[in-house]
Amino acid sequence: MHQNVANDGVPGVTQCPIPPGGNFTYTFRATSYGSTWYHSHFSLQYSNGMIGPMVIHGPTSANWDLDLGPLGLTDWYHPEAFTTFYTFRVAPGAAQNALFNGMNTFNDSGKIVGQKYETTFTPGKKHRLRIINMSSDSHFKFSIDNHLMTVQAADFVPIESNTTDMLNIFVGTLPVVDFD
Repeated sequence: MHQNVANDGVPGVTQCPIPPGGNFTYTFRATSYGSTWYHSHFSLQYSNGMIGPMVIHGPTSANWDLDLGPLGLTDWYHPEAFTTFYTFRVAPGAAQNALFNGMNTFNDSGKIVGQKYETTFTPGKKHRLRIINMSSDSHFKFSIDNHLMTVQAADFVPIESNTTDMLNIFVGTLPVVDFD
């Protein structure tokens, strides 16, 4: 998404850092439509979850009935990214878990912790799902059991649709899929 340089948010490059406890409101005119996301450009905040989806609605020629909205896929590290990096002076490495819209469970010494992401599909309807890989370092192979997906757009760009049963979704990739 093209931004005026003043709204890019890179501290020390395009704006002053936002101090702890401070705030800053980003304003811009949307000149494109589709799915995207925002993330912190400061240190390792992005790996610790300073991220989120954005949808800018516009015209579509795709054939779908229900828009399920964005599905954010992220890797999740049990220790904070700051702890891993500053203790071992390395990037976080392989994640211990994946989150779907910020949710998932894991086994913590025999005790299941967390909550699973769930959504409802309506039989006989075509659903739109805006998948966003907001991970620090993980790619995902995404599929929906017993369903084909029709890819309609990627990264703000409508594409000639193609049908698949599995998507490779790399960091920062934003496919929009429809499925029955």
